[in-house]
Amino acid sequence: MAGRIDDGLTIPKPSIPRRGERIISVPAQTAIKAALYIAMREEEVNKSELARRLNVDVREVRRMLDPHHGTKLPSMEQALAALGKHVELHIT
Repeated sequence: MAGRIDDGLTIPKPSIPRRGERIISVPAQTAIKAALYIAMREEEVNKSELARRLNVDVREVRRMLDPHHGTKLPSMEQALAALGKHVELHIT
């Protein structure tokens, strides 16, 4: 998933596991960054536009999308909210 974000590729939706396949989870930080990346693509919002909406420098948005950079949860929630999304956490 991180590689797809780095390369600007589409992240496919999860498939239903077939017999013998197992579901894997990703780190929460990666999942929320992927959610932001997907939301930006769906809304056709580029990094500069999101930075304008958040009133931050575009470098901050680049860091938010960098899967290798730790970003605080409130910043990610704010960015997703700027795209009309909200964060829900489910623990199983």
